[in-house]
Amino acid sequence: PGPPACQVPDFTHYRPVCSRAMTARHVLDPSRLCQLLADEAAWMQDHGGNVLKPTHIIDHSAMDHSVSVEGLPCALPLPGRTILAGEAGTEEPGFLCLDWAHSADSFLRQTSATETS
Repeated sequence: PGPPACQVPDFTHYRPVCSRAMTARHVLDPSRLCQLLADEAAWMQDHGGNVLKPTHIIDHSAMDHSVSVEGLPCALPLPGRTILAGEAGTEEPGFLCLDWAHSADSFLRQTSATETS
């Protein structure tokens, strides 16, 4: 195909590949983006903005649910609803912070211990 389809996209920014790209209509110009950020900051100040807190997961056993994802060879592990809904007992939503290295290490240690016994 002719340009721009044969061009390698530059993923260092979110701009469309060319000015005729259909996705160009979804890209905000800098002045509009600045206005939206200012509006959000004002709203947060007026409404006592809610600061999101991380829910840390270190052990793989907290990932007791899963979801099938097209293209992955196995289900993607996820924490249960109580963890995703917020810190236990607080019901305050936040975001998930998973320590992949420790979680994978604990899973591999448990798996190898089960296989050797």
